[in-house]
Amino acid sequence: MSTIRAAAGLATLADGRVLVVGGSTPDPNGGDYFILKTCEIFDPKSNTWTRAASMKSPRSFAAVVRLPDGRVLAAGGMIDFRSDPAKITDSAEVYDPKSNTWTSVSPMPQPRFLGGAALSGADVLVAGGMISDHFDPVGSPFLASVVAFSPD
Repeated sequence: MSTIRAAAGLATLADGRVLVVGGSTPDPNGGDYFILKTCEIFDPKSNTWTRAASMKSPRSFAAVVRLPDGRVLAAGGMIDFRSDPAKITDSAEVYDPKSNTWTSVSPMPQPRFLGGAALSGADVLVAGGMISDHFDPVGSPFLASVVAFSPD
């Protein structure tokens, strides 16, 4: 990859390449981490990396899943480590590998990060995750819920 990153989302494209979405990278000046909106594609056949279009919003720990039509959804995630508490989003966007573009779509019903994503018919299910990066002993930031939404 051209950028070192952690907490990135991954999705296998219909042609077998792998889209790497966002994540976070260390501040080269020794500060906190930066959340990325950049994306890259790995081609396992040629063992090469290429840049893909950047998302509209930076996101780390997002739920990522390939849709039945071959596009890729990135939903939720952490968008700012530097605030206290960290900022979590409900926003979602879809990557079209044919046009190499990202388009904003309807948001999730609730902001969350670290959730898992799967398809269920025409809907995307996002399960679990967290709503805050603070570990409050009384009110847990962990989610035991599943939300279904249509990204179109």
